[in-house]
Amino acid sequence: VEGVWSKGILKVKVPPGLDRYKPCLLPGYAIGDKGHRDDMVRGTVKSISKLHVNDCAFIRRSDPEKPWSYATVKSRSDGDDLSITFRVNSRSSKTIGVAQWAGHVRLPVKHDNLPGYAVGDLGRDEDMIIASSRKTVLSVSKLRIGDAAFLCRPKERWIYAIVSERTHEDDDAKITFRINHEGDTESIGIS
Repeated sequence: VEGVWSKGILKVKVPPGLDRYKPCLLPGYAIGDKGHRDDMVRGTVKSISKLHVNDCAFIRRSDPEKPWSYATVKSRSDGDDLSITFRVNSRSSKTIGVAQWAGHVRLPVKHDNLPGYAVGDLGRDEDMIIASSRKTVLSVSKLRIGDAAFLCRPKERWIYAIVSERTHEDDDAKITFRINHEGDTESIGIS
């Protein structure tokens, strides 16, 4: 029987088919990777307190080359000594107390985009829709920061990219996409 057991006694029975908790992870990131500002958001103490073991977050580091790095929750302590310990690389962890959460922890931006893709990945034909120019312009004009799209690169290669900025100037409206994890961008006019 599935459920929660303690000292050989079934404490809570889990109904069949009940979805188990799935940790929040960002595709394309590995523990210790440099965090990109458009993948993170400042959290409140309340929202950070909801992190579970194995959930991801971005942690402030002392390395000027990687001021924020991708980490996962290793453990938590509750009660008077409220803190979260994060895995920051294969050998090290960092414990951050509740008083430092606002300044040292950022939560991931959750993109409801195609699972299995990371920024810069080559697009698969089955994941892309060929549309008329008119429909494409209409679709592109609706993209918001954090949305994903496939951009045509040299040699007819299509790559997965995330909208990082939009400008709405009179004659020069454009959308800027992050095209790889190094932070390189490409802008496309949408006038």
